[in-house]
Order: sequence, then C-alpha cells, then structure tokens
Amino acid sequence: DETAETSGTASLETRLATIEGVLRALPKPVIPGTVEVNLPALVAGDTMIRDLQLSAEPNDTGWRVNTLRAILPGRSTIEASGNLNTQGDLSFDGELLVAVNQPSGFAAWLARDVDEAVRRLPPGGFSADVVLSRERQSFRALELALGGATFRGEIDSATPVDMPASLRVALDGDRLDLPAMRAFASLFVDGQGATRLDERDVDIDLKAGPVEFDGLVAGALDTAIRLRDGQVEIDRLSITDLAGANISATASLAGLGGDPAGQIDASVISVDL
Repeated sequence: DETAETSGTASLETRLATIEGVLRALPKPVIPGTVEVNLPALVAGDTMIRDLQLSAEPNDTGWRVNTLRAILPGRSTIEASGNLNTQGDLSFDGELLVAVNQPSGFAAWLARDVDEAVRRLPPGGFSADVVLSRERQSFRALELALGGATFRGEIDSATPVDMPASLRVALDGDRLDLPAMRAFASLFVDGQGATRLDERDVDIDLKAGPVEFDGLVAGALDTAIRLRDGQVEIDRLSITDLAGANISATASLAGLGGDPAGQIDASVISVDL
C-alpha cells in the first residue's frame, strides 16, 4: 500500500528540505565530465524515490542537469532539465514535468492539510518552464491538467525577505466541472471557508469554458479575484450562456470561515427569465 508506506505527519517544508538534501549530496567531480546515476530505489527520510535516473555535468555554480527522472509517492513521475545552483540557497532554472497517477497517495505524502477535493481527483499533472528558489517559484508556459480540465498560463509565487509575500495565478482553460472547481478553490480556501493564504497577497485570473456544475452548463467563466488580509475582492465575475442567461458580478467579502460579511453587486441578462 503505497499511501500507507509514505503518508505521515511531515509538512511540505520538510518534504522540500528532504529533496534539497538529496540534491546537495550529489558528489561533484573535480574534473569536467558527466555524472550518470541510475538507482532502482533511494530512501530519503521516510520517502521512497524509485527508478531514479540522472545525467548531469558540473559547472561553476552547481550542475547542468541534462536529464532527471524519478518516481515519487502516488505513482508520480517527475522529469526535469536545466541549471541547478548549489551555491548558497538552492535554486533551479529549467523545464519541469510532473505527472500524478494517484492524487490521493501523492497528496498524503506531500502535506498534511491537502483538501479531500484534491485527493479525489483523477490523474493529472503539469509541465512548465520554471524558476524555483526559496524566495520565488515561477511557472511559465504552464500546462496544467486538473480534474479532466486543461489550463494554460502562468503562476508566480514570491516570498521576498523585505516585502509582502505574493501569489499570482493566470490560467485559461477549457472544460471545467464542479470537482475540478472545488479542487482549484481548495488550494486557496479550506473546507471551513477560511483562506489558506492570509499572510500572502493573491491575484487570480481564471477563464474556462464550458463550465459544468450541479447539472447546469455555462458557456464560459471569466473571473478576477484578489485576496488581501483575509478579505476577498471579486473584481470581475462573468458567466455567459447559463441556461440562456448572462451573469456579471463584483463583490467584496470578509470573515470567511467565521461570520462572513460584505456586498455583492450582480446583474442577470436573459431573453427569457
């Protein structure tokens, strides 16, 4: 049982620190050349990494990774290539692909508080051009498969030392259903309605269509949302062709997860209400 083998109480920060330790432990040759590693299994902390394949060349700042491939818990495949900087804080600049075949097992391994909506998703994953460090995680040219829907766009997360942390998400997708919407929303709001990112400024631009929920189908969804200090500002919400009606709204909400309050301005246009 892979989920039982790898699940536990470790946090996401612990998982990332474990992976960082593995990468820093790579023996760096003192002469030019290529390091080839092929291991059927590698134990890192409480994590079993399977079918590890690595081809890399040392450079002035760390490694040029030609190929990195491994299988993580949840039958999840990770593939990467690019420049790995091991001087000072670890960072990576290159291409990354993650394919998750068992979201429940991957979620159980990744973190303790992953929402049940994510665990119930069918297989998915993403590919992107990435810049990854402790202060910034950037995903450009992103293609994200989530619950049968495919999104394209970019995600940029920043945690600078002397500025407020921020997260910007801009995604344009195709067919989107209710399970995928719940999973997407759970990344930002927990099951009790409280925002997960109270200490971070969040900007979300999401487009998708058609959109299915509770037996209804809308032609398209277009929304822009901001989260600031626990308050949600919906700058734009446009739903077109919902049973022949077009809906537009703006809103300002606070107290999510407790006593919500705010205001909503909405309009409905339809030939036959």
